[in-house]
Amino acid sequence: MHDPPRRSDIYSEVLISEQLNLIGAPDALTRESHTFAEAATMSLVMPPRPNYLRLIVDRVADEQSVSLNVVQRVEGVWHLKALVRHGTGFTL
Repeated sequence: MHDPPRRSDIYSEVLISEQLNLIGAPDALTRESHTFAEAATMSLVMPPRPNYLRLIVDRVADEQSVSLNVVQRVEGVWHLKALVRHGTGFTL
């Protein structure tokens, strides 16, 4: 379960922790790392809400008071990857 509710009658334990990565076309990223705030300013190709990845990214953006520069909303991983590969933007 992703982000289980915190309640006294439910016990939860983290089994897997995933990292978000900034993904771009070959040679589009010249630095080894970027902050979330830096990534948020880039032209982002992201899935629409209520996609779980998008909900996570939106939550982090809200927590950091950062606005996302989403230039295109795309359903389907293959379509998203093709747009990023061809330089339309970046994704997380």
